[in-house]
Amino acid sequence: MVLASLPEELAQRWTPGTRRFRVGLIGCGRIARQHATSLSAHPAVEIVAVCDVSTAARDQLGARYGVPDAMRFAEYGDLLARAQPDVVHVCTWPDTHAEITAAAAERGIHVYCEKPIALDLQQADAMIAACRRAGVVLGINHHRRGDSRFIRARQLLQEGAIGDLRMLRAEHGGGGRRLMSMSAHLYDLYRYLAGDVAWVNGLVLTNGREATPDDVVDLQYEGLAAGDEVAAQFGFASGAYGFHDGLGHVDVEVVGTRGRMHFWEGGAVRRPWPFGEVRAIWSHATRGAEGGRAAPGAAPWEPLDGVPETELSETQHAHGRSIDRFLRAVDGEGQPLCRGEDGRASIEMAMGLYASHFSGRRVPLPLTPPEHPLASLRRPDTPVKPYVPPAGGAS
Repeated sequence: MVLASLPEELAQRWTPGTRRFRVGLIGCGRIARQHATSLSAHPAVEIVAVCDVSTAARDQLGARYGVPDAMRFAEYGDLLARAQPDVVHVCTWPDTHAEITAAAAERGIHVYCEKPIALDLQQADAMIAACRRAGVVLGINHHRRGDSRFIRARQLLQEGAIGDLRMLRAEHGGGGRRLMSMSAHLYDLYRYLAGDVAWVNGLVLTNGREATPDDVVDLQYEGLAAGDEVAAQFGFASGAYGFHDGLGHVDVEVVGTRGRMHFWEGGAVRRPWPFGEVRAIWSHATRGAEGGRAAPGAAPWEPLDGVPETELSETQHAHGRSIDRFLRAVDGEGQPLCRGEDGRASIEMAMGLYASHFSGRRVPLPLTPPEHPLASLRRPDTPVKPYVPPAGGAS
C-alpha cells in the first residue's frame, strides 16, 4: 500500500473555493508561522485575522498572508468578536490555552491548539468540556500523527508485519521545561503506536543527581517543572513497554517479535533484527544512501515501503496533514488525528513521570488524584522563573 502525498490528499478531498474555512491565528511567533505555512497551502482555508501582543509580530505575519490592518489585533477577544472566524489556531504560551479555548468555544468557534494542551489536567478537562458543550471541534497539534512515516508504521503494526509489538524506545531531550512542552510530542506518538498507558516508572535528574523537592520550579508561561534530564519506562495496556531517555532528539525505535523500525528526525535508519531470521525491517536512509549490510547471516534490509519519497525526510507535511484532518472533522468527517483527550493523555504521562520519581514507586495511570504532582512539593516562596530563550532563538 502506498500512502498518498499531502498534495494528493488535499486535491482528492477539497475542490478549491467550494468550502472556505475562515481562520484566525492567535499568537504570531515561530510556531504560528509554521501553522500559517500549512494553512496558506490548504485549498479550503483563508487566513482572515491575526493576533499578538507584539505589533511587529502581528504586522509581519499579517502582511505576509494578506491580512488587512483592521484584522490584526492585540487582544484575542477582539479577534473573536470582530473577525468571527470559523476556526482559531491557538499558538500562544501554554498558560493561556485554556482561557482562549473556552472563549472561542463560547462563540461557537472551532479550536486547533498548540501543545502542550495546558498546564495541568484540570485545565485540559475544562478545555475539553467547553468544546463539548459548545459542539465545536478541539484538536491538538501533536503533528507526528500526521507524519506519513508514523502513519505507515502504525499500519504495519496493525497488520502484524513485525509481529507483536514489544517495545518502543526513544531518545528525546526531556526534563524541566522540555518535558511538558516537547516530550509530550513523544508521549503522544507512543500512544498513537501502542495505545493507552497503564503505568510509568520514572527518574528525574538535576545536574546529574536525583532531583529533590528543592529543584521544583515555577516556569514563566509553562508552569511547574523539575530537573533537566529524565529516564522513564512506560507500560502499555497491551503488555508492550516503552523507554524514554532525555538524550538526543526524536530518535524512535519500534520493536516487534519479528522485526523492528528505527526513525529519527529526517528519516529512519536501518536496523538488523538480532534474534533469529530477519522477517521484516523497514527503513529509509537519508541523502539517497543505499546503506551498508545487515549483520552476518541476516536477510537484506528493506526500505520503508508505502511512504511518498517527498515526505521521508522533512516534517512540514506532518503539520499540513494534521491541520487538514482537523478541518475535515470540522466539516463533519471523522475526528482530528489528535483530539483534546489525546493531548490530555500526553501531559498525564509527563506528570506520572514526576509522580513516580518523587514517590519512589511505579505509578498507575490515569493519575489518582489528578492534581499536578509537583504542586504539593513547590515551596510557597518559590519565585516564578523568568523565561530565557534557548540559544538560537525562541523554542
